[in-house]
Amino acid sequence: MKKSLERYTAFWAGEALDRCCASIITPSKNSAEIVTLPYLDYTDKWMNLQRRVQEFQSNYMRFWYGADAFPIFKNNFGPSGVSVYFDGVDTTFDKDSAWYSPCIQNWNQWQPKINMHTPIAEAIHQLRCLAVEKLDTNCFIDTPDIAGIMDSLAHMRSTENLLFDIADEEPAVENTLNTLSNLFLCLLQENYQIVKAHNNGWTAIGWLQLLGYGITAHLQSDISVMISPADFMTYEYPSLKVISENVDQSVYHLDGIEQIRHLDALFSLPGLNAIEWRPVAGQPPVTDMIDVLKHIQSHGKSIVLETKPDQVEKVLSALSCKGLFLFVTEAKSQCEGVELLHIIEKCSKK
Repeated sequence: MKKSLERYTAFWAGEALDRCCASIITPSKNSAEIVTLPYLDYTDKWMNLQRRVQEFQSNYMRFWYGADAFPIFKNNFGPSGVSVYFDGVDTTFDKDSAWYSPCIQNWNQWQPKINMHTPIAEAIHQLRCLAVEKLDTNCFIDTPDIAGIMDSLAHMRSTENLLFDIADEEPAVENTLNTLSNLFLCLLQENYQIVKAHNNGWTAIGWLQLLGYGITAHLQSDISVMISPADFMTYEYPSLKVISENVDQSVYHLDGIEQIRHLDALFSLPGLNAIEWRPVAGQPPVTDMIDVLKHIQSHGKSIVLETKPDQVEKVLSALSCKGLFLFVTEAKSQCEGVELLHIIEKCSKK
């Protein structure tokens, strides 16, 4: 464990130890089938907190955690951002995610009043407290998926209405984004204090299998695929700047090739340590984006990179392992995982 944590520290600093930092998770040898505990409906699947903890406890030992991977319990209620801390944002669950209804119908009739006791806000708090109580300390506890300041406002206002507001230069947008940014920082601090002792001072970002020592923020702006670089600088950049400068580490989730146009803005954020590149359905694979990834590395930003097994060697042959974290998905077995780890050890280059 110590060596792996040292690799995470090196990654955030844009460096590498013996190889790149990496996560490979597969079914363990001779493991039984994954247990799915019964639930009444999709709401019960997500909101029955005891069930969620018990299901994790039943399953996490059925996996092999290779390279620098660890079991991470996900305190996740869908990609809500901070929107669920306001009244009127109703949540509808399906099997794998959640959807949120807008609460801002008219700017003139809405005041941004934060409510730390909405049903989802309470569930987030109770679930992490339950995880701290019940889980072994060899499991890390996740940061809730509350990232995305403009994405949060898109949930609250609707994406279509928010884009019209931006076109109309509605002044309430910037004021509300500032409120959401401050709330996000407060929630990160609150979460860190609750899980700090259990996680031994580390923050876990479960969906990336990524660890960072101290308060570590995952940043994103999925709505930015629909706005110009100028509007990105006006509406999203200020929150990215204030958040990245007030945490210990931060990583930006770059979701699709449409966001390449915002890279110069991201490069100018001194507090931003890393950019996460995630392939999007229907877009080129990561192996076709090597020039962009090299461009990111050349600007001193670390990279979190989701790769498939057949992409690992090509990626490592092209990129420096300094500041590189490979999140390897779709490995079918522990044997394949071990082979991938050997490739990572052999092909990492500084």
